[in-house]
Amino acid sequence: MKLKLKCPGCGATYRLTERPPVDHVRCPTCKTRFPVDPPPPAKAEDKPARRFALFDRRSRDAAGLISTWLLFAVAVGFLTAALLGLG
Repeated sequence: MKLKLKCPGCGATYRLTERPPVDHVRCPTCKTRFPVDPPPPAKAEDKPARRFALFDRRSRDAAGLISTWLLFAVAVGFLTAALLGLG
């Protein structure tokens, strides 16, 4: 993340490639110590959470559908066996 700092003392502008690990920096030109702005808060992405929620719901629906059809097939098998006198 590129960071642009401006010294409040002399107005010099500095570009940093990453945020320094300290809260304050010192201007090399005028030796004024000034605070570094905190990084912006990370945005929470809603799309991955929705994607997983849809995936979970679809998985539950598919599992419910398969178990329903399996139960139906077993019941039909037992009824067929009972009607044919195999059981």
